[in-house]
Amino acid sequence: MQKASFARQYAMLRPVSGAGSGFVRIEDFHGRSRLTLRASCLPDGGVRALLLSGDTQTGAVLDLGLLSPLSRGQAGLCRELPAALGGYHTLTLCEDWPGITVLMTAALQPSTCTLWQVQESVRRYLSVPARPEGTPLSETPVRILPMLGLQPLQWPEGTAELRAYFDTLPPSAPFDEPGWRFVRVPLESGGPAPFCEVGVRVHGRRVVEAAYALPGQPDRPLPRPLEGYRWESGRHGQGYWVLRQAL
Repeated sequence: MQKASFARQYAMLRPVSGAGSGFVRIEDFHGRSRLTLRASCLPDGGVRALLLSGDTQTGAVLDLGLLSPLSRGQAGLCRELPAALGGYHTLTLCEDWPGITVLMTAALQPSTCTLWQVQESVRRYLSVPARPEGTPLSETPVRILPMLGLQPLQWPEGTAELRAYFDTLPPSAPFDEPGWRFVRVPLESGGPAPFCEVGVRVHGRRVVEAAYALPGQPDRPLPRPLEGYRWESGRHGQGYWVLRQAL
């Protein structure tokens, strides 16, 4: 008698935005997979589950669809998939289009994919509405797109501290500036501002410029004047004292 091939794996869902929690269970049997997910403390509205695969050069997104409500603030999902999920390294829960906010992630296997890159790949994937809900996965081709956000950036020497911000903090958008990427970095008490929007400009996959933007008012100088900072208007009526540097 042939011995059955069976494996079970658990992974914890960790919050990125909000205070959600939950777990993922994956059971592999004869080359097929069953994925079961439970999550709590979710916001109102649709929450979509996505699987990310590939390395830092190439990758794809497997759309598992919207979670089904179980009770207030709780939801779940169960999917039978025709192939094992060994190639997928991250599961992410995100607010559905047009919100596109990553709520939680679960690491299914070791990966070099950073939080910032997960955010970017989700944003690109959900830049348009996903396929209509209610269509069985087995009857519709799975939506697989290149994860351009996972392609590695080339960082100049001496920018390790700057790069660490983008490897650990979620993206922000203080300005409408194509080619720039920003993260919000909290500052210590007593600093010139409560936070700094740190940005890099990317050209041809290479980081070529950095920006440091401190929130403020145009008629109110910084508590401690900083050389090279100039006033710029940002989004939503917020303005910033900004220093830009070529790298």
